[in-house]
Amino acid sequence: DVAPSRGLGDVYKRQVCDTKDKGTDFESLPIAYQYGDKFFFSDVVFDDTTDYDILDRKTADILIRHNPHKIRFESNNVGNRVAHNIQKMITGKCRAEIETKPTSANKETKILVNSDYIAKHFYFLHPSQYKAKSDYGLFMANVTTYTTRAKVPHDDGIDSLAMMAEYVQNPLGGKACLLYTSDAADDLIGV
Repeated sequence: DVAPSRGLGDVYKRQVCDTKDKGTDFESLPIAYQYGDKFFFSDVVFDDTTDYDILDRKTADILIRHNPHKIRFESNNVGNRVAHNIQKMITGKCRAEIETKPTSANKETKILVNSDYIAKHFYFLHPSQYKAKSDYGLFMANVTTYTTRAKVPHDDGIDSLAMMAEYVQNPLGGKACLLYTSDAADDLIGV
């Protein structure tokens, strides 16, 4: 599906970043525009460069350009360093502050658990709207070729989408639970 350009009412912008660790790993930062329960991905940083100064500048520039309401960086391994560096670059130029959150879930399980939500709520540019070798093109190739049937060399794109799905479904993190604190709650469930 094609992301809309205007006219759908209020928009809320969210970003998550699966930071680059080392080697051929990719940094993946998809830009999501939220309209109700739909998320349209209009831009992305998807880069495996080992020049971290260039990568940090590229990441800061996309955040400044899109000026998101919320930003979450994975804080495993080098994530805290990256988040700190990027925060210094965007302070005063972007409305949001970077929040960091470690991930402890198994990556494949996280992707599988969130795949239905991704399929039903996430929308991307049409292939005619980006070049195959652009960050967006590489990201889409990474996402659309992911499989659980074989070991894939890179799963950073789909992992960042699974991170986004978790973030929008449970923005405070942790496990969701239902608490009954009054007799009124008991009446609601027929106890």
